[in-house]
Amino acid sequence: MNPRVYPAIGLLSAATIAFQLALMQILAITQWHHFAFMVISVALLGFGAAGTVLALFRTVLAAREERGVPLLMLLAGAAMAAAVGLAQHPAVRFDAYLLFTGVRPALRLLLTYAVFFVPFFLAGLAIGWTFSRHGRDIGALYCWNLAGSGAGGLVALGLMGALPPAELPAVLAGICVLAGLLALPRKPGIALTVTALFSLLCVAAAIRCPPVLVSSEFKSLSRALRLPGAAITRTAAGLAIGG
Repeated sequence: MNPRVYPAIGLLSAATIAFQLALMQILAITQWHHFAFMVISVALLGFGAAGTVLALFRTVLAAREERGVPLLMLLAGAAMAAAVGLAQHPAVRFDAYLLFTGVRPALRLLLTYAVFFVPFFLAGLAIGWTFSRHGRDIGALYCWNLAGSGAGGLVALGLMGALPPAELPAVLAGICVLAGLLALPRKPGIALTVTALFSLLCVAAAIRCPPVLVSSEFKSLSRALRLPGAAITRTAAGLAIGG
């Protein structure tokens, strides 16, 4: 096994946990803090679906690990970079208070679930694929996985105090792409090279143009901004996750 896969697993685990926490903060701002449970559920769904795929297609995937794992890491980074922007698109963005007013708001919630599901599924598939193929090294791999996950929580808290919430996913996506680059084989080939360039472009675009977070029209801030002459004059990054 490529020895660089160990730190790659650590970086991927850190980015995945930090991305989960960043989504909690973003949904607390745009909706309410109760949607932290939604993020946890979609993350578990992504990892569970990845395990199902591995169980069903283990024989098919067995000979493709060297290129498949870094490919998944790179795509997971691209998905993280794009997820919040897609979720904030008017065609996808949902409002919790409108969920029971018709079919369309409920469909938007399902679309949001699908958008957030993809990066967790890809990351879970990369981690699970590596674990399933290297049982003899599972102790070391699991150590990197757990250490990365713990570090990801600390990294998320640090970045929340330094960056606006909308800019967090792009930075974390960059960590995920770095994991994919570390895991690349010596001769990556055209497909992996193109995927790496595509993922880097997605991260660069998300950093250059972070998404605009639109809060629910029923939140206090949104209602206050509808008053004549009301405007936001200053914003600051912080750790608070309020309703």
